[in-house]
Amino acid sequence: METAPRILVIDDDHNVHETLRPWLSREGYVVESAFGGKDGLDAAKRVEPSLIILDVMMPGLDGVSVCLELNRALPTVPVLMLSARDDVMDRVIGLESGADDYVTKPFHPREIVTRVKALLRRIRKLTESNEAKATIQIGPVRVDPKAYKAFVNDTEASLTTTEFSLLLTLIENPNKAHSRQDLLDKVWGADFYGSERTVDSHIRNLRRKLDEVSPGCDPVESIRGVGYRYKG
Repeated sequence: METAPRILVIDDDHNVHETLRPWLSREGYVVESAFGGKDGLDAAKRVEPSLIILDVMMPGLDGVSVCLELNRALPTVPVLMLSARDDVMDRVIGLESGADDYVTKPFHPREIVTRVKALLRRIRKLTESNEAKATIQIGPVRVDPKAYKAFVNDTEASLTTTEFSLLLTLIENPNKAHSRQDLLDKVWGADFYGSERTVDSHIRNLRRKLDEVSPGCDPVESIRGVGYRYKG
């Protein structure tokens, strides 16, 4: 029997947990709660969630700090970030900390359920699609789709699922220009609610992580007015 997906909600507001739990439970998800950043990190490592819903504004260890740590400890687990602020810069900071999606408060729990379903569906489709793909290497960069791992000069780069999927999409088609909308459709799927800024945030993360492994490694090229391509 297939195990029900486990959703971890990290928020210091008890009302958020009380609101989301029945809605998520009705969809067959197992819901775990953590109250605050440190408690959330401990819970994430303990319960092995399928997805994490994470609040930004928490006392002590805030959501951005938690998300950065989760990227290192659990890079393949998608993160849906919640925030009471709808400022563009806050969204960018949230996405650049490694979040896969971003929802502002107040929200209707139905929206959260819809986003959770979309994220889990995307991860499942990517995993199934990658099972049949062979390892690809261009220059110093090598990607292993089955293992969801990327290497630069044989040293692994710690990429989130979204960052890896972007890299794989680009390296599969070297020298081909991809628009931001094209990347959104291929990596996030047609039912994604976010804007094209999401692509830019994750591309910046990808570039930074490749450069951290091997300084000067920057195979992803920006094409002004178009999007991005992988330099073959």
